[in-house]
Amino acid sequence: MPDQNSISNGGPKARTSLTLEKGIRILDCFDVEHPGWNLADLAARAGIARPTAYRLVKTLVELKYLARDPSTSTYRLGPGLMKATYLMLSHSELARIAHPFMEELAAETTESACLGVWLDNEVLIVDVVLAPRPFKLSVPIGLVMPSFGTAHSKVFLAFGPEHIRRRALAQKLERRTEYTIVDPRELDQVLDQVKREGVAFGLQEWEVGTCAAAAPIFGSSGQIAAALAVVTPNERFGPAEMRTYVGAVRQTAARISERLGYQPAALT
Repeated sequence: MPDQNSISNGGPKARTSLTLEKGIRILDCFDVEHPGWNLADLAARAGIARPTAYRLVKTLVELKYLARDPSTSTYRLGPGLMKATYLMLSHSELARIAHPFMEELAAETTESACLGVWLDNEVLIVDVVLAPRPFKLSVPIGLVMPSFGTAHSKVFLAFGPEHIRRRALAQKLERRTEYTIVDPRELDQVLDQVKREGVAFGLQEWEVGTCAAAAPIFGSSGQIAAALAVVTPNERFGPAEMRTYVGAVRQTAARISERLGYQPAALT
């Protein structure tokens, strides 16, 4: 077994430490002025040989600390790192503004309210208000969900940029439960309906026994900023309850959007 001197002697601990240092140096290359890098430039900026940089970047992509854009062959920070950022900044402006509205939504529906944002083809839960009742569904802040199969993701795919929707529909859809929609054509039709009606449903597609109704939150630019959902056990998601949840989550999402400066286009 190597001892503590193995670091200074170039043993396994030293090699592990150097590998970690190089990985951090790669991540440290990304900033506001340099949000994306190709592999050659990234290796040069980090001062690492290109074959070594390739191996490290591949590992960072697998761990979701980096993400690769196949259309440009460039790399950017991934959802794994963003998740940690959101956990540190739990009182971010969006969550701060939305939280009191979410408390009202949870009180009105007596179910949990969850706020999600879109990060690199995934949904990240950034705030949760639990239901004011003994039996409730607990969704952890920092939970990452895929780009389909949830009420949150359907909202983002329906109201977000078209290329995001097409990219999600082009991937192989994994069947998480027997209720998960895995036919791209069927999901595409569902997304059209979500956009028409302004609400999305998750009917045990992500997890058996869990249902949700979600609505979009828009920012001042008019683009979707977040998705707000009421999450409830399946047995409390009957037709009457569903109507209550839909009305409440739509109204609450609209109020948050207004608070963010969103101004709907005037009807003609």
